Amino acid sequence: MKARVFSAYIKDVDKRYVYTWLARQILIEPRPAATVWGEKLPFNTICGEYTSPSGGWVHAVGFSPSGDVLAFASE
Repeated sequence: MKARVFSAYIKDVDKRYVYTWLARQILIEPRPAATVWGEKLPFNTICGEYTSPSGGWVHAVGFSPSGDVLAFASE
């Protein structure tokens, strides 16, 4: 059994814009900052792969509030 973490970042969707009073868009954050999962994370990149010695299947997955740690339960 393996638990895999994939990137779901989509360049044209995951940008943050603000609108000025002139109705122009200003890009605030052009790309995400580097994380413990990697620096460049195009869509569907495998960021991590974890194997359970007991086999089975994954029941639950959760991230820490910071997003740096993954926990999973398997059977």
